[in-house]
Amino acid sequence: MLKKGCFLVEFMPEENGENYEYLYQMKKMAKEAGLEYYAKVAWKKGNFVANTGRKSKNTEEIAFFTKGKARNLRPDAKKDKAEPGISHYMSGARGMLPTVFDIEPPGKNSRIHQAEKPVQLLQQILGFVTEEKEWVLDQFAGSFSLGEAALLNERNAICIEINEEYFEKGKERLLSAKSRSR
Repeated sequence: MLKKGCFLVEFMPEENGENYEYLYQMKKMAKEAGLEYYAKVAWKKGNFVANTGRKSKNTEEIAFFTKGKARNLRPDAKKDKAEPGISHYMSGARGMLPTVFDIEPPGKNSRIHQAEKPVQLLQQILGFVTEEKEWVLDQFAGSFSLGEAALLNERNAICIEINEEYFEKGKERLLSAKSRSR
């Protein structure tokens, strides 16, 4: 389903003594499926702090994989300067990925789904790994925040959700976002 050179983005828990083997297995399965590990960026959940163990749990890891070598999305300023008027691109994301995304999660009272990600975070990620009018897939849509981010970033999205209640709330969310993006 993933086109050659395109990105798969996966949210994973921050590594700890209890899940490091699981996270290793996930990366191993991705490799066996023909994906290449591209990068990992932490999502710092703003000021949120859950002190439930050895350290506060206020981050998630965002793993970026590609199907084969990453396609050419990164502008090559050096070649552009050498050949004015021609746009050149290097392999990889549209720009240098940050060391951390520092964005507040949605508030508990405003969330549709327990695992909801902030639209602003998803918009930033889409800006790095997709181009306008491209398609993105969210096979576990939940809150449909990726669908909203896609609409706001002029991307197309396929959102799949099995739970009828989440589906109906997500449909409302997307209709509202579509009317705002016009």
